Amino acid sequence: MNEKTITPRPGSTVPAQSSRVCWKEFVEATRIRPELLQEFVESDWVCVERTAQNEVLFQTKDIPRIRKAARLYRDFDLTAVGVTIIVDLLQRVEFLEKELQRIRGTR
Repeated sequence: MNEKTITPRPGSTVPAQSSRVCWKEFVEATRIRPELLQEFVESDWVCVERTAQNEVLFQTKDIPRIRKAARLYRDFDLTAVGVTIIVDLLQRVEFLEKELQRIRGTR
């Protein structure tokens, strides 16, 4: 997969590297139907950036989340909205489990 890397100017406060991939590469990496991905983009559930040439770029960190969404959509015949709700709830549960482990570890 070809990744586009944006490197900040020396002395800037932005992260050192930020990986992005184009639409085609993102669809291939996530195995999602382009129409479903378009629904996610239009609903702002997945954020995109546009280049000066109006090319759509996705963050590579979103690949696992969109893979999970595509799997749920296919396997359970859910709507796009249903998938987003489930994935968001699963992420919240994962966060809370990690937080609970952290709290238990500090006692």
